[in-house]
Amino acid sequence: MSDSFWITVIKYGIIFIVLRVLLMKIAANCFITTEHAYSITSYSTTYPNRQGNAPAPQRGRPDIEAARHFVQEQRGISSFQALGSARHNLQDRLEARAAPNRRLFEAFGIVNSFTTTDPEIHMRFLHAANGLIRNADGDWFLFSKAADMALGRTLTHFKVASPGVGVPLARVTRVFVFMTMLDMLFEPVVDPETLNIEDATLATEAINRLWVQSKAPERGEERDDPSWQLDQEQLEGALKRLLPDSFPCEPHTHPLNLIMPAYETMWRVCLLTFVSAGFRATCRKTTRMFRDVVDSVPRCFGQGNNEEDTALAFAKASPPEEALRLYPPTRRIYRAAQNAGASQATVESNDVEKCHRDPNIWGADALRFDPTRFGATTAAGRVRGPALTAEQKLAYMPFGTTPHVCPASAAFGYRAIIALAAALARRLGTREKGAKVLLLGNEELMWDKGRLLPSGRQDMEKWVLRMKRPT
Repeated sequence: MSDSFWITVIKYGIIFIVLRVLLMKIAANCFITTEHAYSITSYSTTYPNRQGNAPAPQRGRPDIEAARHFVQEQRGISSFQALGSARHNLQDRLEARAAPNRRLFEAFGIVNSFTTTDPEIHMRFLHAANGLIRNADGDWFLFSKAADMALGRTLTHFKVASPGVGVPLARVTRVFVFMTMLDMLFEPVVDPETLNIEDATLATEAINRLWVQSKAPERGEERDDPSWQLDQEQLEGALKRLLPDSFPCEPHTHPLNLIMPAYETMWRVCLLTFVSAGFRATCRKTTRMFRDVVDSVPRCFGQGNNEEDTALAFAKASPPEEALRLYPPTRRIYRAAQNAGASQATVESNDVEKCHRDPNIWGADALRFDPTRFGATTAAGRVRGPALTAEQKLAYMPFGTTPHVCPASAAFGYRAIIALAAALARRLGTREKGAKVLLLGNEELMWDKGRLLPSGRQDMEKWVLRMKRPT
């Protein structure tokens, strides 16, 4: 062939490559613009401020001062600033916290730090909770072994242990986390290998229904409702069979006083962390890190080596912490304050969820699951964190604020979340391993991994996981 033929081929080849690069750049710019617009629109629609006007941040000119002021105002509510000098008195603080939590006493009969006005009961509860956390934090092999055993038995109980069978994620997560928490709280009385799983299922179903019903504003006298009473009786009966040594008991020594804080929010955060990190991560680095952590936890805990550094950084500064930002255990923290001249106390709330999702603080991608925002990778590939701005540190409060911070706010909470999420990943698989999560009822979210997952207890009821069939 002539030289002119090859010159023509080369010339058109170069033109083709240039056009392809230009098209890729145009597509990338369109994606970024769309993503930014979606983030602002979603926030503006879902999270209005107190006056009902949604803040519409402009790219490059965030209203950071107004956002910081709002966060400080919210922190002041949960820190009892409305009580003035009385906030230094434990009795007054307990009264301000117990009044909005009355529904927990009505639903579950619990008398603990969240519902009592008695400083002695409050201090006794904190002492017991801190002691249990210290014990559990000392042996993560036993914790993870209990979680794996509980999950395996739960899958067998629901007859979904085989590949290709739909796993009801919410029900399975509730039961296996409940069993794991019972082992932590009541060991050696409880053994997940012999625990009656039917009673564990009955207890978790009753707790879930009572929790949802207790938050319904249209409810009247709950204790006169037959279904309400039946659920309470079902829960009490299951607990008596599961924990016979704990009965009879006084209200302030009832096992639910410890079970509810340890279990009720843990199962939800565990499930959201597993789905977000295992199936909705848009960053390859996050996918790779999650795989490595699943392989190393709990072996790496307590070793003081690079594996533990990575796992702890991942556990404390990645998916769990990012999941707690997007899906805080308590979306709002309520406080009651008696204003001068008023016949009734005024209840105010710290809108934790809004503080965690404000694009003025967290950026235009505030609604996107992005664990890397909590950590920075060094040149050696080590993950360090947190790498938050001063405003982000101020706005982040998944475990509440002083002077009443959750006892699990230290390393235990993050380690427990990653240990439970790792148990799900090992047993059920992840997107990388060929498993699929079907967000039934929320199908539109399956194709848009940049959108938030719904975090209500009822929202997750239809989610199903299908494990990869063996080839």
